[in-house]
Amino acid sequence: LKKYIPKCSNLSTNIQDVRKQLRTLLEEKAPTYNWSGITKQTGMFYLAKLTYKQGIDLMKKHHVYMLPSSGRINLGAVTHKNV
Repeated sequence: LKKYIPKCSNLSTNIQDVRKQLRTLLEEKAPTYNWSGITKQTGMFYLAKLTYKQGIDLMKKHHVYMLPSSGRINLGAVTHKNV
């Protein structure tokens, strides 16, 4: 069990860093929207306040895969290279 603690810590740190990077990029692209929820929320998922149609459009146009009914995005699958 002890050998997994550093790995979990690294994963947690990476997700926090991805959240910060994603927020910065989105604030540049859409500065009038409040993106603070990205860094206020914790864990592997970001619950975006998007409509079902917006979720479908993101998947079709930009290959952002999420649960369109809730706007839930798995940030554990996002890396610094694919933000």
